[in-house]
Amino acid sequence: MRLLHTSDWHLGASIKQVDCHAEQDRFLSWLVDTLEERDIDVLVVAGDIFHYSNPSNAARKLFYNFLSRCARVDNLRKIIIVAGNHDSPSGLEAPRELLGHLDVHVVGALPRDEEEWPTCLVPVEGHDGEVELVVAAVPYVQEARLGVSLGDGGESELREEYQEAFARLYRRLADEAAERWPQAALAATGHLTIYGKDDEPEKGDFHTGIHRTAKPAASMGEMGEPISDEADHLRTIGTIEAMGPQIFDERFQYVALGHIHRPMPVGGTRHIRYCGTPVATSLDEDTPPRQVIQVDVQAGASPADLPIEVVQVPKWREIFEIDGSEAEINDMLAQMKSAAELPPVVFLRVQLGPDDVAGVDRLSRFKEIIDEHHEVGQRPVIVELRERYDVMVDGGEPIEKMPPIEELSYLDVFEAMYRRRHPDRGAPPERLVAKFRQIEQLMHSNEEGE
Repeated sequence: MRLLHTSDWHLGASIKQVDCHAEQDRFLSWLVDTLEERDIDVLVVAGDIFHYSNPSNAARKLFYNFLSRCARVDNLRKIIIVAGNHDSPSGLEAPRELLGHLDVHVVGALPRDEEEWPTCLVPVEGHDGEVELVVAAVPYVQEARLGVSLGDGGESELREEYQEAFARLYRRLADEAAERWPQAALAATGHLTIYGKDDEPEKGDFHTGIHRTAKPAASMGEMGEPISDEADHLRTIGTIEAMGPQIFDERFQYVALGHIHRPMPVGGTRHIRYCGTPVATSLDEDTPPRQVIQVDVQAGASPADLPIEVVQVPKWREIFEIDGSEAEINDMLAQMKSAAELPPVVFLRVQLGPDDVAGVDRLSRFKEIIDEHHEVGQRPVIVELRERYDVMVDGGEPIEKMPPIEELSYLDVFEAMYRRRHPDRGAPPERLVAKFRQIEQLMHSNEEGE
């Protein structure tokens, strides 16, 4: 049975002030054609369908028009969609009964009752009516759903409890699937952060500040348990810690992950993968090339033997970063070429000399150059202009500025406010951080309508 893995569409997102609707529309049209041309049986979307939990009508229309078109793809047997941390679980599940008539299965949230976890299992029948594939459709999961409280214990205890809780979830689903459909192939989804000990996080991995994290330290055991007393601990993503790929039961032949925006296999495996965002929505996501992943799963096959093919997504809009003096940028803007269908977006980094004045209206002049050298409809759009002195007037280092608020996690903001209020105390104490995380967890739970 042939599966196609995609995730992190972020419908409704923009590159600064440039709406990504046009390229997202083109992607979804391309995806429908790809499902048909490649004879795909199952489409798996591993979370973050929308960029905002209350998406715009335009974003919703993109989504439902796509599903409507998919209903006319004869070879497509099932679409499986799970919620990501950007999605509203109840919002995604609201039309669940209606979507079921289109063979679209949506899982917005993991049931709190462990006995109901198997409702996340989605069987897919083959041509003969027999179940050939079962997908454990696991959405973004708050720890509270697994009985983990941020206020319980220290960092080490919490880290170990996270690992075991998620491992128990995937083990339980594999057990249930193997018992009910022993002849079927098994796959799973996850919307969380997984790094192997040799995987290096990169800046473009995460869309916003709440996605930043650190990889599991090399001094952790196979299940992520700490084996030293290092003070350095994992950063959080929302309220979920980064974990190792060992949480996934070995009976899953393929694990379709979402949340990290860089396409990559995890921890040296080939069957546990992030496909990344299909449409770049930030400068950091412009490389590597965007992709979806085609997998041919078969009962009894080893993950090492599965045919896995990376399918490159076309680029409809280019993203450029130009760094140089004002004169150099003038020349580069005049000569800029783009082979993509939509106008490129440009991030400018202006290097100021000792005699240059920061804050003067350079943007207007840059726009005049663009208008002079580019035709309407293909004119580059400047979305960001930053100026800097390579050396400060007093000979010191340039002052490091705090990142924009949208790139910060809740904890980043809390720590910054604490340092500002108490400049003599340094970082907030662990007990205070633990209390803050407890409050954050309650806030996320309330957003789910609990």
